[in-house]
Amino acid sequence: MMHFDYLKERLLEQAGSFVNFDQMREVLKEIAKTELMRQPKHDWFYKAEIIKTNEALQMAKKVEQVRFLQSYGDIMKKGLQSDTDGLLSIIDNYKPDTTSKASEASKDEINIISTVKAFPQMVEDYINEKEISGSWTSATLGTKAATVRKLVRYFEACSLQDKPIDQITRQDLLEVRTALSNDGLKLSTVNGQIRNIVAVFKYAELLDVIPKSPAVKLLLKDRENKASKALTELEVNNALNYFKYDYFTEKKRSKKTIETMKFIKWIPQLAAITGARLNEILQLRKGDLKQSDNGLCWFVDINDKGDNVLKNKSSARVVPLVNGAYGFDLELFLNEVVNTCNDDSDNIFRLKNSDRQLNSIKIGKILKAYRDSHPEAPESLSMHSFRHTMATLCLNKKMPESFAKELLGHTQSITYGLYGSAGVDIETMYQEMLKLWSSDPK
Repeated sequence: MMHFDYLKERLLEQAGSFVNFDQMREVLKEIAKTELMRQPKHDWFYKAEIIKTNEALQMAKKVEQVRFLQSYGDIMKKGLQSDTDGLLSIIDNYKPDTTSKASEASKDEINIISTVKAFPQMVEDYINEKEISGSWTSATLGTKAATVRKLVRYFEACSLQDKPIDQITRQDLLEVRTALSNDGLKLSTVNGQIRNIVAVFKYAELLDVIPKSPAVKLLLKDRENKASKALTELEVNNALNYFKYDYFTEKKRSKKTIETMKFIKWIPQLAAITGARLNEILQLRKGDLKQSDNGLCWFVDINDKGDNVLKNKSSARVVPLVNGAYGFDLELFLNEVVNTCNDDSDNIFRLKNSDRQLNSIKIGKILKAYRDSHPEAPESLSMHSFRHTMATLCLNKKMPESFAKELLGHTQSITYGLYGSAGVDIETMYQEMLKLWSSDPK
């Protein structure tokens, strides 16, 4: 790493050492000749040089440093791509200007690279930079690159494919946005591509190819009424039944998977009857399942003890468990999941807090499998849907806001505005929660 930093500093020093731009051109011309003749060519060499150049660019303070580093990086990219024609073009174009000394005096008007790139070329440079810098993993590179390259088609539809990128205006980009919108794409897909446009132009601005990006305030807003994220009782029960039964019967599962799912299948059940966040549920320990002093109810203690993590201070709370809610069998849950733990510090789902992200992904994949195999399942179904459903249920059943805030772990004055007072007694809360699943209108 120290050697790499030294080489980067040397490159930056070289970039600022030229007497004039003609001298810089001659040096770049010789570098291009060297890369044209280099044999054998090693990808690792070029990738390291490009990374070094990009980092040096971040430290450049003078115009001549930026110009040299941009051109040097361009030569390295052409070397990486074995672009013989490109290297020859650089050699041919980098010729001293002997016709007028006046032109030499105006440094800002001298462009080392004779032609400004159009959007398609900038896209390729952007993709190459992402690959070389490792910003995109090898697993996602192909998909992401293909997605960004699709943008070229829309620029062609607007006759912008050959327009120099420094001449493209915001109005041009609005036309591209219209072309995207008229192609039958989902709003999320259109906005995803707009973000890619913004990224490409931001990259061009970073390299000083354009003075300022015109890709601003382009995202579309969904002006239609969004469908409720809350689930119906039937939708909740269908999802819970998939975890409890269908997951095991729809496909042959390994013994290890079946053993793991004995515990994991209870996670969405707890989410549905408590409104707790997924991460709050995933980190529950045996000692977090408690009974009220009078033995009226069992409840979960959501806390940040040990290596537990909470979203904020108001997230610490206790939530009663209502037997029978969405088919919840409290006795079976205690016997099958809680009482089979050895110590109070044992995770009831046999999970590790250090694997929070992996565990969340695992649950998400099971839900996705459910959505994919059940067309009737809401497209937006996620673990967070159960939390929205609880908030909506509290609202529809007219639960006092102080109770709803305590239940959901919110401090906002209008809890229902977000999803649907501290110090609420646990057994009183239990009595309120019983009303959520009662058919009695009172």
